[in-house]
Amino acid sequence: MRILVVEDDKAVASFVRKGLESEQYAVDVTGNGEDAQSLFGEADFDLVILDLVLPKIDGLEVLKHIRRRKPSPPVLILSGRARVEDRVKGLDLGRTITSPSRSRLASFPHEFGPYLDDLRILLVSCCESSS
Repeated sequence: MRILVVEDDKAVASFVRKGLESEQYAVDVTGNGEDAQSLFGEADFDLVILDLVLPKIDGLEVLKHIRRRKPSPPVLILSGRARVEDRVKGLDLGRTITSPSRSRLASFPHEFGPYLDDLRILLVSCCESSS
């Protein structure tokens, strides 16, 4: 399984990458929306982990781009921007869930498990809805 992580905070991106790679996932990381759109066009990702506050292109715009190109990959939003309207916009774009605040992830770097659980829930629910 190949995962695209779009996160501009290098410490958070590194933590997520290490956690996913320890579970044997193939991981690509980028720190801005423009590169995320390019990478998504070049490779076939099974899952996207997406921050909403990104340089160059906003995370919700990246999500719209992903959905226009390929509606199927699930997206886990991992962002400090946790306004209800942002979560609703993400949900409206389909196969998307919002994980707890990114700041909580940075505060507890030894606890990757809850985020891995979110990822697994999203993957299972997407597989069930497409069958």
